[in-house]
Amino acid sequence: MCAAGPAGESLTVEAASADRVETMLRAQVHLMGGWAATASYPCDAAELRGAGLHGTVSRLLAAGRVLRAGGPVDRMVSRLSAVTGCRSVGRGRVIEVEQLTRPMEWAQPAHASTVLVAESGGAGRLLQLELQNDILLVLADGGRTGRDLLAGRRTGRRRRPGQPGRW
Repeated sequence: MCAAGPAGESLTVEAASADRVETMLRAQVHLMGGWAATASYPCDAAELRGAGLHGTVSRLLAAGRVLRAGGPVDRMVSRLSAVTGCRSVGRGRVIEVEQLTRPMEWAQPAHASTVLVAESGGAGRLLQLELQNDILLVLADGGRTGRDLLAGRRTGRRRRPGQPGRW
């Protein structure tokens, strides 16, 4: 399998099994900045069309344009909802970040993390985000809220490590 990173680096991985290739590639992608474009196995356009998640790249690019444009948070949330079909779960201040440090199985893409957010406004709930390369689950006061898209926007000045940030 071949991969190209965002800084122009490239990598070719050859191993005895697909599982081993994936394990090795995942480790290297982390060193390449967290993402890479890959060339996997040869297939024709019909196979790709059947395996793809239609519209995902277009929605991702549209969401990126909204986030890059900035502006008031309420307007950004409304515009993100329009381009992605998602809804806002809440807004608040990050009060704790915890990362799992025990060894993970080879198939796990990253160490799991938990982020706790004290909701500002609204019902004043405690939001718990369970992460692992993606938002796996959002809980509000212990109840599941759903999973679609999370967009964080840092406000205020830089914070020292360990100091809560405002998102």
